[in-house]
Amino acid sequence: EDLWELYGLQDAELIVISGCSAGGMGQLANVDRLRDWIHHRNPNIVVKGLVDAGWFLDFPLYPYHGNENSFNAPVIPVREQMQKGYSLWKGEPDANCVEFYHTEEEVWKCYLGQYAFHFLSTENFYHQELYDAWQISYNFGMDYGSEIPPWNATQTSYANEFAATLNKTLHYNGQKAGLYS
Repeated sequence: EDLWELYGLQDAELIVISGCSAGGMGQLANVDRLRDWIHHRNPNIVVKGLVDAGWFLDFPLYPYHGNENSFNAPVIPVREQMQKGYSLWKGEPDANCVEFYHTEEEVWKCYLGQYAFHFLSTENFYHQELYDAWQISYNFGMDYGSEIPPWNATQTSYANEFAATLNKTLHYNGQKAGLYS
């Protein structure tokens, strides 16, 4: 509400709700609720969304991954991170998604684009690398940003399968939903 009044958003013609990386995950969970909040105050404002590199994929870890990164933290699959996180965050992801994945065992899916975006009604643009450097490095048990040695044939095959799966999840009813690189 502070931003609404302090920055004159009530007079805007267009508002883009965006998020990058983990913020993109938050955008997916909240964009329809924010659009409804805005339209309750001014139904003439066009609301669109932008998710930039926030499409974390529910994909198994590389079978030969390291068990810990350089911070001595365990390598935990995104699925398990979301399952644990949901119970800790006490967040309120998209209501339509929660209605569909209504059990405690599945509602965590509403934080991941591959499951959540089917329920969103706000027009979103998705910008995502198919070979997501952070998640692939993480799934290999490597630290993102560290020098990554050349991949062997098994790692290359894993990365190609990751990219193909991510590409499939970014399509809905055969329509592209964004830009991928």
